[in-house]
Amino acid sequence: ALVARVTDPCGNPVANEPVTYTISPPDALRLDNASPRTNGLGQVSGIAVLGSRPGLAAITITTAGGLSTTFDLRINVTATQLVKVGGDGQRVAVGETGAQRLVVSLQNDLGAGAAGIPVTFAIVEGAGTFGSPAEILTDEMGRASVSVIGGAQLGRLVVEARALELTTQFVLEVIGRTPVVSSLGFVNAASFRTGLVPCSAGSIFGVGLMEGIDGVVLAQGAPFPTRLRGVRVLVDGVEAPILALINISGQEQINIQAPCFTKAPSTEVVVTVENNGVSATFAGVRTLAVQPGVYARNTQQGLLAAAVHLDGSLVEPSNPARPDEIIQLFWNGGGAVTPVLATNSPGPVNPLSFVDTGVAVRLDGELTEVLASVYAPQFLTLYQTNFRVSANARTGLLTLIIEQGGEASAEVLLPVGP
Repeated sequence: ALVARVTDPCGNPVANEPVTYTISPPDALRLDNASPRTNGLGQVSGIAVLGSRPGLAAITITTAGGLSTTFDLRINVTATQLVKVGGDGQRVAVGETGAQRLVVSLQNDLGAGAAGIPVTFAIVEGAGTFGSPAEILTDEMGRASVSVIGGAQLGRLVVEARALELTTQFVLEVIGRTPVVSSLGFVNAASFRTGLVPCSAGSIFGVGLMEGIDGVVLAQGAPFPTRLRGVRVLVDGVEAPILALINISGQEQINIQAPCFTKAPSTEVVVTVENNGVSATFAGVRTLAVQPGVYARNTQQGLLAAAVHLDGSLVEPSNPARPDEIIQLFWNGGGAVTPVLATNSPGPVNPLSFVDTGVAVRLDGELTEVLASVYAPQFLTLYQTNFRVSANARTGLLTLIIEQGGEASAEVLLPVGP
């Protein structure tokens, strides 16, 4: 009970004096059985019933004549539990801040919060960082929170909160970033021209395509996987074989085989890219029936065509093609073949699968004799054209292009010797 006494200037009690009570803050406590007037001894009293709000509180008693006195109280809360309030179980993308902060409440056994107590957050499993201070004092409700940024390690991420001798843990999952690809990011894997060709190799350039890859990860031989290191690509709902995942200095690239029965030509193909549990869908991807692109090596002399002699040796300046010699040229984007091939199937040996749309090879600006154009035997996404170098061909690095169905490849170079 809180008891006050009203007296005159000589110290004599003043009876029957009206009084009022003010509680600050109003929700800190309540006052039961409070006397509205002083008794014969000049006294008033009331019983202070403490609330669940910790900290300072005050009760001021004021007489009708303007005299007042104040009782200062401190409400103490002994914490017995550290409770998770929000943010548990969420998924956090690599390098991104989680949508929800991790929030704890330090409470007594009646659920009242303890203010001004330091709470420390720490990562005890997995990889991640904090986007706000990892140690923070509880607020007036006994709460403390922190934001989390996903680290490079995918999977389980455990964050522990500690206050006094109490602990609790949040279990999160680090997932891949959301893939972002522009309309120009779906290209021929040989020429990097926009568009995908059925049965051929395509490249997808963007950000958020993969996680934890630095350099090149090659799939090991046909049939190629449709999931590689948490990455998956669907073309019009069909899983595309993945040939390689590439991340060079932050430039991300997925090499795939466009499924053989993808509609083409079209500007309405839908591609979905999935990165370790997070996917994005891209509509209006362009496809073409044919789009020849010659594979080439970048050298000091320029882009040298991927071509070999009949003995299998590479055509290069030190081992050039010769006039009247038959050369095997390798390229991409040749489109349909007969007999038809299923997705993820290498080129047959017997019978060969011949390219349906006619192929022309132009060397040094002149058409050459083309002997055959096929889906390269025992290879996936690779087309092969055997052609004869003209008997009167010049010596040097000669320009070479493939023409097919009204489409022409970019120029590459073929070394021709005397």
